[in-house]
Amino acid sequence: MSLPHGPHQITTPSGQEGLSNEGGNIQPNEPLTIRRVDPNNMEDVTWAVEHGSEEGLVRIRNKASGMFISYNGDAFPMNPVVVLPQPRDWVLTAGQASGTYYITAFSDGGSDPVDLVLSPSPLPIFPPRTALLPKKLETNQTWKFHPAN
Repeated sequence: MSLPHGPHQITTPSGQEGLSNEGGNIQPNEPLTIRRVDPNNMEDVTWAVEHGSEEGLVRIRNKASGMFISYNGDAFPMNPVVVLPQPRDWVLTAGQASGTYYITAFSDGGSDPVDLVLSPSPLPIFPPRTALLPKKLETNQTWKFHPAN
């Protein structure tokens, strides 16, 4: 991973929508949503990329709430992505487009990625939510990390 640790706004490749924890007022186990980026309010789309439990792994914590991007139980397709107070390790791998990354679930056994990535959920829910889905070469499964203060 060549992405520097520290605060980042995590957005879709277009930069128009970002991973959100809804203003930092979120409770544990609430869904990680996708919302339109408001340049005047970037707090809830600002995440700290931190060292994980092993080399090459990261943990992603919301700056406003202190919650980590996570999921309940084991990684499986369509498992909703939520925020939890406990850290979860992820693997960042380069996407097809320059400057984009897949956020890949790391197996609970701690040995290999499971090829499930944080993606927009196909469920027709508003606000749009995220889920673990099998990795495909699609740009809607990749994210841009914009350095933040």
